[in-house]
Amino acid sequence: MKHAGVRVVAALAAVVGPLLVVVSLAAVLTRPEDAVERALAPAAKELDKRIAHGADVVLLGNSKVGTDLDPDTIAELFATPARVVPMHVKGTGMPVWYTVLRERVYAGGHAPRLVVVYATALMMAQTSLPTAAQRAQLDQQVGAPDPVLDHKVRGEAFADPRIQVALRRRGAWRQALTDGIRDLGVGLALAPAGEGGARERGRAYAAPALARVFDGDANQRAPQRRVVPVVEAEVADADGAVRLHDTLIPDLVALAYAHGAQVLFVRSPMPDGRREEDTVPAAFEDELIAWLASVGAGYVDLRDADLAASHYGGVHLSRAGRARLAPQLNAALRSVGVGTGRLVPAAPPARRVALTGVRAGTPPALPALELRDLPPPCVWQAPVRGLAGLSDAWLVEADLGEVSPVRVLQDGRPLTPHARVGGQACEGTTDFGLGGVRISPTDPDAATRDTFTLELDPAVPMRGGTGGEAWWVYPGTELTVTVPAGTVTGARRLRVQAIATEGGTGGELSILGGEAAPLRAVGSTVEAVVTAPATAGEWTFTVRSPVGGPWLVLRRVVTGTEAEPVRLIGPPDVAVTVDLTRDATFAAPPPGLVSPEAAPAPTRTADLYAWNVAHLGVPSLPEVFDQAGMGCSPLELLAGGTPAREQLGDDRKPLARLLHAGDVARISVRPGEVPVAGQYALRLEPTRRCKESLWLYPGDEVRLQATPAQLAALAGGATTLELGANAFRGTGTLHLRLEADGVAPIEQAVPLSSLPLGPIVLDGVVGPDAASAVLTLRLESDDAYVLFTSVVLAEPVRPALGANP
Repeated sequence: MKHAGVRVVAALAAVVGPLLVVVSLAAVLTRPEDAVERALAPAAKELDKRIAHGADVVLLGNSKVGTDLDPDTIAELFATPARVVPMHVKGTGMPVWYTVLRERVYAGGHAPRLVVVYATALMMAQTSLPTAAQRAQLDQQVGAPDPVLDHKVRGEAFADPRIQVALRRRGAWRQALTDGIRDLGVGLALAPAGEGGARERGRAYAAPALARVFDGDANQRAPQRRVVPVVEAEVADADGAVRLHDTLIPDLVALAYAHGAQVLFVRSPMPDGRREEDTVPAAFEDELIAWLASVGAGYVDLRDADLAASHYGGVHLSRAGRARLAPQLNAALRSVGVGTGRLVPAAPPARRVALTGVRAGTPPALPALELRDLPPPCVWQAPVRGLAGLSDAWLVEADLGEVSPVRVLQDGRPLTPHARVGGQACEGTTDFGLGGVRISPTDPDAATRDTFTLELDPAVPMRGGTGGEAWWVYPGTELTVTVPAGTVTGARRLRVQAIATEGGTGGELSILGGEAAPLRAVGSTVEAVVTAPATAGEWTFTVRSPVGGPWLVLRRVVTGTEAEPVRLIGPPDVAVTVDLTRDATFAAPPPGLVSPEAAPAPTRTADLYAWNVAHLGVPSLPEVFDQAGMGCSPLELLAGGTPAREQLGDDRKPLARLLHAGDVARISVRPGEVPVAGQYALRLEPTRRCKESLWLYPGDEVRLQATPAQLAALAGGATTLELGANAFRGTGTLHLRLEADGVAPIEQAVPLSSLPLGPIVLDGVVGPDAASAVLTLRLESDDAYVLFTSVVLAEPVRPALGANP
């Protein structure tokens, strides 16, 4: 009987115990919000610290706020002292910015006069958070219930508010549970003996170490956050449209207005090669600007800011770039009323003229296709000889985009072009690379059953693979473009610049059938300028290519007058640059290799190894990011004598990573991996590459050379040498020597304290026909490191209009 009673009690405990735990947990999770003291995440604490003394102006956005904007310069716009506080969170979009404004600013009792959102339009429109990391960033800022986030971001619109409360507390309870397990484990295994229980001693031991990585400013400097922001947003619905009121933009404006603040949206600049990362439909941009104007909010577009490639490190501005942008930004902010007390409502930017075009004549016949299958299922390839200049690959290299006019027809039906064929499924797509066309037919039997032919896209203008347009003039044809009435008043001058991608010579330009001007070679382009008297109505211009002549794509067409030019086709005039860092030859291997014997033995905590590398004097990742806008360190991790980044797991991700912040280099290993003593070592990365940038280590000498093909891309010739350079840690001198056709040799010795440099004006012009251009850089220093975010030969912006070339 006694044993039977024990069994009954045990059975009851087995049922009632878990039930009590579940009921208790549910009761706590669904208690009223004010009954639970929220434990702020380190990211939230950092923002609270920034705004602790109040703010007159709040800057919202991601890491570009930190690298691109100077709060002190913006504060100069105000007649009375103004406190401008950056409240950015790296790697985030609008859901986090809205939450920061709600929770960190207004819930904290602050009342800024102006809220500025500085970002790409794509990130302003972001609503979805597809990754766990992005959702975690939002959860770190969320406080009180918010139906806006639940509906537009999470897709959770529960009727019972207690369910919403429980969902918001999942992360906090999970974190509390894992922290408790961590503290207990550390207390038992690592913490020194002392007062208190194992859990308390573990927390005391672990918290300072974690704080150095995650708390305070370190939260924004943590290596894993020092990455180029991932520009991704899913703002389109099923029919492909993007609707403003599905985004959080109206909600952020309403929130700011409810607290008496004005709102200004600033579309940030992006380097020319990355502008596609800020592509939104034109209809959405129109709707955004019109809506902001209707509610009295402001809008500034900085995409055409006067910035060179040397001013960027990835998508971020370097210190020199930020200094270059500051006066332009302040001029733009002043023009919309910042500092005067009332913003000028948003106004649409000047639009390009709406043109129509007609092509006449007979273009050349295209070759027949000779298909052969490739290893991936449903992928076929056919060479297209003699027309490489019509391929997307060639046109992208020429900075024209995916605008190949060549289409593939399957039994007379065009396949989807510019599709980067290479998948496993039959998708009805094609792309045109330098080696020919690749085809994914609509079904596996199509390649042997159906007929495949090539044709030239008849559309005028043709729409490219990235949404751009291309105005093609095929050999044996003429393209006549109609310009609406009122585009230009009085007499006009027309300048046409085109790229000859293939074929022979010739071509001409005329207005209204008048006297034609020949297209003449100017560097890698052909150009012509014609003039015409005033006309009351619409007017036309015609570009012709003779039979056997060049394949032409219009790159830029400008009309109007010298005082008031009007752009008809193409991007704004920008300087053409030649990147010298592509071909880098170093005089010697990197100095100061860190051998396993020379490196201090690493300390280990769980799955994290750590070396103290203060004695090496190597700049760390956060240090480089803050100064140059690039997240990298010169240190490379070796595992078993080979680069760890090359040792991948089954998921194709590295088995170990190096995180270098401050004086500590940490090795993070994959869960379940058991490192062997002496397995890891550090060295200076031998290629000196940092994403798009290039290092000079102490004592380094490098030879940078431009190829004839690179120089041929210059339209008229380079007149300046631009160095985007930042020095770290030590002192010394940078010696540079430039030798190039057409210019006198340049030799300079530059103290590192004077970096970054302004443009160096050449004594002469490096023309597009130059055979070579060689720059030698030598770092005379025992302890300094120099990072070149860009080294370019640049030609000046060509005038919109001018004499016939």
